[in-house]
Amino acid sequence: MATGRTNDGIEEVFGLFRAEGREHVTRITELLLAWEHGDLQAEGLEELFRAAHSLKGSASTLGVDDVAELAHAVEDVFGGVKRGEVPYAAETNTEILAALDEISRLIEEASPETAGRELSAPAAALGARVRRLLAGGERSDVQPASAAAAGSKKGEPETPPPPSGAGGRKPASTEETVRLPVDKLDTVIDGFSELWEEKFRNDEFRRRLGGAAAAARAASKTLEEALEMYRRRGEAREFFDRVERTAEAVGSVDRTMRGLDFDFHAAGKRFELDLESFGDELGRLRMAPLRSLFRSFRRPVRDLALKLGKNVRLDIIGEENELDKTVIELIKDPLNHVLRNAVVHGIEEEAARRAAGKPPEGHVLVSGTRIGSRLLIEVEDDGRGLDLEQVKKAALAEGVIRAEAVDSLSAEEATRLIFEPGVTTLAGTATEVGGRGVGLDVVAANVAALGGTVDVWSEGGVGTRFTIQIPLTIATARGMLVEAAGRRFIVPASAIRRAELASAEDFETVEGKPVLRYQGRIFAVGRLAAVLDLGEGPSVESRPTALFLSSPAGEVALLVSEVRAEGEFLTKDLGPAAALMPYFGAAHVTGEGEVVLILNPDAVIRAILTREVKWLPSEAPAAEVRKQTILVVDDSLTTRVLEKNILEAAGYEVIVATDGDEALELLNTEPCDLAVVDIQMPRMDGYELTRRIRASSEFRDLPVVVVTSMDTEREMAQGLEAGADAYIKKSRFDQREFLEVIGQFI
Repeated sequence: MATGRTNDGIEEVFGLFRAEGREHVTRITELLLAWEHGDLQAEGLEELFRAAHSLKGSASTLGVDDVAELAHAVEDVFGGVKRGEVPYAAETNTEILAALDEISRLIEEASPETAGRELSAPAAALGARVRRLLAGGERSDVQPASAAAAGSKKGEPETPPPPSGAGGRKPASTEETVRLPVDKLDTVIDGFSELWEEKFRNDEFRRRLGGAAAAARAASKTLEEALEMYRRRGEAREFFDRVERTAEAVGSVDRTMRGLDFDFHAAGKRFELDLESFGDELGRLRMAPLRSLFRSFRRPVRDLALKLGKNVRLDIIGEENELDKTVIELIKDPLNHVLRNAVVHGIEEEAARRAAGKPPEGHVLVSGTRIGSRLLIEVEDDGRGLDLEQVKKAALAEGVIRAEAVDSLSAEEATRLIFEPGVTTLAGTATEVGGRGVGLDVVAANVAALGGTVDVWSEGGVGTRFTIQIPLTIATARGMLVEAAGRRFIVPASAIRRAELASAEDFETVEGKPVLRYQGRIFAVGRLAAVLDLGEGPSVESRPTALFLSSPAGEVALLVSEVRAEGEFLTKDLGPAAALMPYFGAAHVTGEGEVVLILNPDAVIRAILTREVKWLPSEAPAAEVRKQTILVVDDSLTTRVLEKNILEAAGYEVIVATDGDEALELLNTEPCDLAVVDIQMPRMDGYELTRRIRASSEFRDLPVVVVTSMDTEREMAQGLEAGADAYIKKSRFDQREFLEVIGQFI
């Protein structure tokens, strides 16, 4: 066919070719790996041949000659295997997989401009190596299950091998599917979000309609009262008749508006129900089976094992469970890290396994199980297990733990050290395949960013199991990233009607309260910094940005110092902290680990409408008073954010540390008036930190308040003996009591 056309139609055809080509390569790879482990049935070999043939045919049709030529070589080999002319050997798979890698690269480059080009010299050499497999010699007695299934020499029927997930069986379901690019799906979801915004606008329209109906009812009542008065006095008959007709007209308008209001309300409820149903269906569209994710690990595990000279089998369970496509993309790299760790550090060489009484083939199992709204993924190997002594040595060398703390570590605490940066799990594995302690700390960080958890179990000589729990979907919110008083917040886009730079002439005072006049309307106005008690915000002279917010609570103009960005943000639930943070609905964790709180628009709007908030800086600044500084030390992100927000709202400066070591470093550089300390922390716990503070000539008088979940009498006594001034139980945490205790010491 002609290849010079570059119109939209031919571009679309090439797009379909690339998508179909990826599917063929993926399926051929899956079946080859099943063949390598003896799991390939006769129909699987037939499917291999068909997939290579189809790929060759579609490439030839479009003039993608380089793909067609390599696919033809692969097809010939599969044909030879079917006829029993090509013996099965590990070399067969290795050469074909290498050809598939090149085919994948060429498929991604395929376009009308590249059609018709010849194979490059390296690719041609690769094709020649594949074709040499056809001259592999005599029929082999070692055949895949598919070849054996064709019948024995004696003509006796062979018992087929047990079914396998990668055995090439035809799918049981014939459900029709269509390819839908994710960006198009995202466009549909964005449209759905706009429908919700339209629904909110309709709610506002109904509210105004209801107000007009109420005004009509009041006018009708006033006219009726006037009519009754004139009836009693019997005067001004003509005027009375006119007023009576007006009253009837107003009454008719009132009844009509009440009917419209009722119908509008009913239609709105139906619209809301339809939207919710539509939203549920859209959410399901983003779900995809784990199959593609789990099966994508087979090839890397196989290649890595071969490179290390190990014999490793990867089994998969639960691939039918579904997960949000975005979550699949985000969890792929962490799982790859864990699997590499299993092959490199976990599975032993064949000789070592035999010496330990294990089968020569190492076993890695990846499983997925749905538990409510979360997915449990386990990666388990039957290898050597963690060498905890080596882990401790590595952690000590990296400065993660102190020498005097090594012997007191429990097995669980020592195991958790593998998630610290730089800590490797096996001596002598700092190689190009094993990494240099890089990987598992990334796993922990990435899983946490998804709102998930990762745990590990290991037993020497038995194996290791990583357990990862993640949400089935990740919540996202579209919003504006804004700044107020030097801190960043996110304002949900659903509440923002517009954003404008404000100037001094836009502001007025009505009944002693600040307002902003915009397009002929007057809006109550408040500074975000003032609502959150963060100190001074933008002045009028600085031309702040006014965000016009609207919700069922009302309409206001919210002043912020700056709009930094607009987009989609991953959100995390605030958990128990939500009850103590009324102005916030969720949080977003940035790639740098910063927690950015997401505003609750209703609460902010109500605060501006009902509270006296200082909105402009004082003309005569008060004498500067140094805020008292509190050091919060806790390894829990949620607890740090909760305590930090409570203390900052109470007027304190707050600095944070994640463990005792970091806290001591901060104390040497930052003047503090009090420390709030947790007990259970990595590296240096709260007991040791408190003892160090009391032993220091510089910090011995620093008040220390312990806030911890360790609340037995013995533990409390231990904390007080270490030198703590007060002990607060997390299980009974109360904001008021917390601040009262702090106030007793500073």
